[in-house]
Amino acid sequence: MIYKFSEFRIDTAKREVLRGTHIVELEPRSYKLLIFFIEHRDRAISKDELQDGVWGTVVTDSAMTRSVMKLRQSLGDSDGSIIKTVRGFGYRFVAEVESPAEPSLEAAPHASPPETRSLKPGLLVLAAVIVAILFGTVFRDLWIKPPIDPKSIAVLPFDDLSESQDQQWFADGLAEEILNSLARTPDLSVTGRTSSFSFRGSNEDIPTIAGALGVAHILEGSVRREGDQIRVTAQLVRARDGMHLWSENFDHPAANLIQVQEAIAVNIAVAMRTATDPGALAALVSSGTRSVPAFEAYLRGLAGYTMMLETGDVGAYTKAIDEFEQAVEIDPEFAVAYGEIANYWITQLSQVAIASDRRDKTVAEIRAASEEALDNAIRYSRNPTEALRFRTIKAVTEIKLSQALQLNSEFLEARPHDRQAQGQQLNLLAQLNMFDEISQVAFEFFERDGFDPVVTGRSIHTMLYSNNEQAIRKFLGQVDEHLDRSRVVTYQAHRGLLWIGEVDRARELHDQLIGSDLTGSQRAHVRLRQLCAEERVDEAQRLYEQARDEFSDRRSFPWLSANTMGYPDQGLESLHQFDADRNLYALAGFLLYGTFDPRPFPNLMAHLEIYGNETGDVPVTPYRCFGDKAP
Repeated sequence: MIYKFSEFRIDTAKREVLRGTHIVELEPRSYKLLIFFIEHRDRAISKDELQDGVWGTVVTDSAMTRSVMKLRQSLGDSDGSIIKTVRGFGYRFVAEVESPAEPSLEAAPHASPPETRSLKPGLLVLAAVIVAILFGTVFRDLWIKPPIDPKSIAVLPFDDLSESQDQQWFADGLAEEILNSLARTPDLSVTGRTSSFSFRGSNEDIPTIAGALGVAHILEGSVRREGDQIRVTAQLVRARDGMHLWSENFDHPAANLIQVQEAIAVNIAVAMRTATDPGALAALVSSGTRSVPAFEAYLRGLAGYTMMLETGDVGAYTKAIDEFEQAVEIDPEFAVAYGEIANYWITQLSQVAIASDRRDKTVAEIRAASEEALDNAIRYSRNPTEALRFRTIKAVTEIKLSQALQLNSEFLEARPHDRQAQGQQLNLLAQLNMFDEISQVAFEFFERDGFDPVVTGRSIHTMLYSNNEQAIRKFLGQVDEHLDRSRVVTYQAHRGLLWIGEVDRARELHDQLIGSDLTGSQRAHVRLRQLCAEERVDEAQRLYEQARDEFSDRRSFPWLSANTMGYPDQGLESLHQFDADRNLYALAGFLLYGTFDPRPFPNLMAHLEIYGNETGDVPVTPYRCFGDKAP
């Protein structure tokens, strides 16, 4: 049987899928899924039916979602024009299919009546014309997802195989440091820790995980530590055929830990045929210390920081800082450990403190601690590129935003796939009121490097204030299938849907978020936004009054909630206390919100004018309860 749809041709006798003249490589499961969709294209297919027809056994919803996502990626179906998700039910194949002979009603009892089917080509042609008129060819590259980068890799969390099962911190830290080492290699695209570590304990096979993460290679491994001996097993797998490109067991005394970590990173980079010179490669993957005790303290710190991100345990972050400080006490030239210390103290200065433990320090003392740590990180950086990262952070803390953007852009030229720098770039563009550039940058990051919870969430947040509804809709469509992987992205997508008036779809995400492990203030934000968008003003008012008092200690909540209600004066009142030199960094953080107007704050404005920051028009929140005239 020959099937034709969109730009594809399928020869079922040859089990061959062509896109033009090029063969589309599909794994057996993806091919079976595609044929099943085509054969049942006349109707929506439930997940249960799909499970029985393709898998023949019980699979999780997430496994099914990832398989469909992988097929969509192979077909370049980022906008659902081929396979459409039917909310709460399953999927439907919506692309028009040509075949030599359509099945009869007897052969296909579920087929649509002829008159219904005859309408579809005309409707599709009309839709295509409308799309062409509205969007034009300038957006063509936004609609077709590019092929997976052959030099892309995800590092999965390593398994702890130690007899005592108490070395998971060591396994996680080692995997993360290998990930960080690989990320320094310019021509490698490395999935961020948040994405790759989300598959901890997953029963999915390597091709499925790679498809979900949009990478060509997977690194997996294990750690066994008994006394002073360690065994690290690592293997690099090519996802498309499961071939092991490299694998090795390292049996060494713990004193050789640093050499083992660096050897793994170098071997992986070489196996993936990086263009980096071997000598330079060794320098890039260097841990930054030759002291094993310092390195182990650093790994324990990373584990604590990861726990804080995953569980919200502030105490874990406090313990992590103790470990980072121990690391620099052992090795006073350990730059990245200084960088982590600086990040902790900078967090205490921000508009929303992740950790509430200030260790009885004044604002001036916290600022001094962050500056000292940053200066040491810059001083002891392994190379000029690493120093650029820390110089960027320093410029941000000093609210020299234009300078920070320049430094961060230089860093991205050297390490274009760095997720932290990508998120920083989006932040800086927003703070500098350069919202027209954000959409282009966000699409570039997403389409080149795939989904990352932090970067994708930041992309949605900053993109809203450009008021480019077309781009917002497109981006939300691209990330829709990833929402089950990240609460952060779901939270931002809820805002995005409300921003463009998709209130009913936003209600679905609202219900998901309210049932999740959001913090109290986050849950209040979600509820308040939805209530205002649904014009349930009385309920919103009651929630606002209650939450304003309950979360008054959260710096951002009073302003954000007042902004949502449409009470600008109350919002400004809550922030005037920060318009002082010691708190300007916290106040400048609100520039991330396009609806924040810095002009009522003379000290902040004076600082921004000195460093050439421009202030443009300030949009209003479209889903606010009250308009320009609040009661």
